[in-house]
Amino acid sequence: MAHSAETIVLQGSYTRNKRRGPLGALWRFTRAKPLGAAGGLLLVILCVAALAAPFVATHDPLANDARAQLAGPSGAHIFGTDQYGRDLFSRVVYGGRTSLGISVSAGLISAILATAVGIISAYYGKVIDFTIQRIVDTMMSIPPLVFLIAVMVTFGVTIPNMILALAISIAIGMTRVIRSAAISTVVRDYVSAARSIGAPSWWIMWRHVLPNVFPTSLVLLTINFGSIIIAEATLSFLGLGVRPPTPSWGAMLSGEGRVYMYVAWWLLAVPTIVLSIAVFGINMLGDGLRDWLDPRRHGIQ
Repeated sequence: MAHSAETIVLQGSYTRNKRRGPLGALWRFTRAKPLGAAGGLLLVILCVAALAAPFVATHDPLANDARAQLAGPSGAHIFGTDQYGRDLFSRVVYGGRTSLGISVSAGLISAILATAVGIISAYYGKVIDFTIQRIVDTMMSIPPLVFLIAVMVTFGVTIPNMILALAISIAIGMTRVIRSAAISTVVRDYVSAARSIGAPSWWIMWRHVLPNVFPTSLVLLTINFGSIIIAEATLSFLGLGVRPPTPSWGAMLSGEGRVYMYVAWWLLAVPTIVLSIAVFGINMLGDGLRDWLDPRRHGIQ
């Protein structure tokens, strides 16, 4: 009998530990935020398709076919072809590598940079806060497009430079919002108590300020994701983005999609739909994660 009771206790402990694992957390998130989980699933599908492009694509995305120029959607070409006879489905799949890679990298860098600067500015205040905010004011006075063009022209048209320019441009506006959220946390009693017992500043910012600011950073990241893709498309349109014939959603949308939209609607419709799905997915995921990771939901202050 004792053995049976011990077995039940061990099984119960194993079940609880299993539920606390990554799969358990994923299941709880899916049940609590089904729209957020659906958005995450859309992003996973797009990312997997982009990573597995050689296996998913039906044609060479750079191969020209003069006999199939501007051919509509058919069994041979699911999404049709462009003005050079290149398969649009294959270009969309490979374009995901470029557009998602640039957008996700720039978005993550901007969120990390803006969060760090905003928290430091709010926590230390006084001279440090004044200096940082005046630099932010100066940067915000420069139109984002002018800043992007200046960076690309000065340092060269490369993907790393594009990612860095987009990240800094987006982070400038995010810093102010995150600083405001951090200030409301820094003045809390538990932060003052942590300071009074001699806790290191980095520990206070990491343990008390960051968890309360993280949901705001996440929402700003999802909001700016679409803006980053549009900015990448703008740079491509101006000849300062991804070089042809490398496919990207932004280049297809602002290039051949705009020029041939009256005679070949699919050149504009397909990249627009795919781009909309990506933005919708990350917005839904971000909204769900914002509520799920909110410290007040778990009683963390």
